[in-house]
Amino acid sequence: MRKKYNTPHRSRVVKTRLSEEEYADFTARLAPYGISQSEFLRQAIRRTAIRPIIHVL
Repeated sequence: MRKKYNTPHRSRVVKTRLSEEEYADFTARLAPYGISQSEFLRQAIRRTAIRPIIHVL
């Protein structure tokens, strides 16, 4: 059975290559937010504020 997501259907794929240094910088920037790489890039492209997800236990 396929998973269902409550997101719009996306049909375009964007690919890129990064050096080790660029990838390390990318993952360091991504780490605090708890979101996927794809969602991080979508938010960066839209120039929206990227905010961390805070889980209160």
